[in-house]
Amino acid sequence: MTKNAALQDVIIVGAGAAGSAAAYALSKAGLGVLLLEKEHQVGEPWRRRHKDLHLNSHRIFSSLPGVNYSEGTPAFPHKSAVVDHLNLFVRHHALAIEYGIHAGEVSFAGGHWVIQTNAGTRTARHVVIATGRDRVPYIPQWNGMENFPGEIIHSAAFGDAKTYSQRKVLVVGAGNSGFDVLNHLAKVDTAHVWLSARNGPTLLPKRIFRVAVHLLSPLIARLPTKAADAVMAATQRLAFGT
Repeated sequence: MTKNAALQDVIIVGAGAAGSAAAYALSKAGLGVLLLEKEHQVGEPWRRRHKDLHLNSHRIFSSLPGVNYSEGTPAFPHKSAVVDHLNLFVRHHALAIEYGIHAGEVSFAGGHWVIQTNAGTRTARHVVIATGRDRVPYIPQWNGMENFPGEIIHSAAFGDAKTYSQRKVLVVGAGNSGFDVLNHLAKVDTAHVWLSARNGPTLLPKRIFRVAVHLLSPLIARLPTKAADAVMAATQRLAFGT
């Protein structure tokens, strides 16, 4: 059944961490906020990722406003803890969410925004798009890939590392996702594993002398770029000798 809902102060498309945090901030400012979420529960993209996925930022810097990770949560929380945290945040702040809503065309007419959805029209004075920068996995088109006899997947579909046992694997990209994949492949008896990177990355350990290196990130972020690069290069030499 479709319907035309009443005019909202703000509609936010996407009820992930960014959308939910924006809803909280706008609600505190006195605005009425409605979140539209295409999934049927919060944190569904996290649930779909591989079973060993952990957050790559320290829990201290990853908590949403007004709630904390539960006692005993590892410094770098497992994806299940992230899902629990998102759900706790939504419940704690009683955020208004419509689930199963696919937002389509957004247009401006009559002094307000009009959003076409699978459940009818939604209207608001303001609209925030919070669908995420990696909502749709992207695989570049390389010459010859149509004739490649092996399997080409996005890191979002990595799955169980054990399925790569005795297989040759090329990981393309030295970002967070690429190194997450490499970290899990290193624990499996694979055949050859290669990494293809446009630029040599700076490698930092999670901990030095039991201290989480990520705890220093706020200080490093305040440094000029050249100084920050020098600090990270020195940390790499201290940890790995290169």
